[in-house]
Amino acid sequence: MSSGNKQLISLLNDTLPQTQCEQCGFKGCLPYAKAMASGEALYNRCPPGGEDTLAKLARILGQPVIPLDTSRGTHYPQARVAIIREDECIGCTKCIQACPVDAILGAAKLMHTVITDECSGCELCVAPCPVDCIDIVEINPVPLTLEQREQRAHQYRHRYDNRNARLARMEAEKEAKRQARRERLATQPQNTTPQTDKEQALKQAKTRYNMLHSQHKQASAALARAHKHQPGDYSAQETLIAQLAAESEEARAQVAALMEAAKANMAATGPSLGELKKAAANAAIALANGQTAYQTAVANNDASAIRQWQLELTKLATAHAQAQRNLEQAMQTHGLSLDS
Repeated sequence: MSSGNKQLISLLNDTLPQTQCEQCGFKGCLPYAKAMASGEALYNRCPPGGEDTLAKLARILGQPVIPLDTSRGTHYPQARVAIIREDECIGCTKCIQACPVDAILGAAKLMHTVITDECSGCELCVAPCPVDCIDIVEINPVPLTLEQREQRAHQYRHRYDNRNARLARMEAEKEAKRQARRERLATQPQNTTPQTDKEQALKQAKTRYNMLHSQHKQASAALARAHKHQPGDYSAQETLIAQLAAESEEARAQVAALMEAAKANMAATGPSLGELKKAAANAAIALANGQTAYQTAVANNDASAIRQWQLELTKLATAHAQAQRNLEQAMQTHGLSLDS
């Protein structure tokens, strides 16, 4: 890419409102700027920017002003943000994953909250929400000034870049772990039982126990109903139920033994199951306490405390998500389930 083209892309990107809303058809403002610079896309596809941005883009590109493509969305001169109806939120994290500027706090199975001061109003969180508990609202009927729009664009771009850097870092860490696991398996002695075989054995043992336990419960319930409605000799059925009980107990003991072996192997190769569960629980408690403190600050209208907890909650949510991932990955590796 030539230096001139890089400069053009930079100018176009600096002009865009940085809402990262994707209404232009591209995954963010920078990809759209690149498409405009290469002639792949027209410069009238940014509803958040409106007529002012359209005119600036036309001037940079040296082209006549054309009408804004309103089929891609509506231009709103006022500031708009997402609001989560928190009593309806199920904690699915889909909105968190969709937010391009990391303006939503929360974790799996915990209430989510939008940091309104950081929300760009892109609306990308609305569609993924399975319970439709997110609204986009105007926070002030007064149109934003040019200075305010430029300040918000700088703010959103900074958060967007930070989010992309964080996601890239997490992906690199995952790939490093996958590579380490591949190398570990490659050097594993041939006479050692592969971990996948142990996982399969535990899975089969659990399936057998669940089947026998269910059969025993159903047979016991049927016998109880028979005794109640038609008394008689059910010794053959009682013998069968006793046999099912013995087989079920044997299967349960086998599952317990395999699980203990898996836990021992986990502790031998890294943090123990108890340590990982404790870390995840502590992270969840810290996040819940932080959310409570944030809500208290909001109720007291304490601007300083609100800002402090907004920053702290981002760290707490990240720490909780990482602790949960560590637990899930370790348990999956050793063939354990989260209810173990």
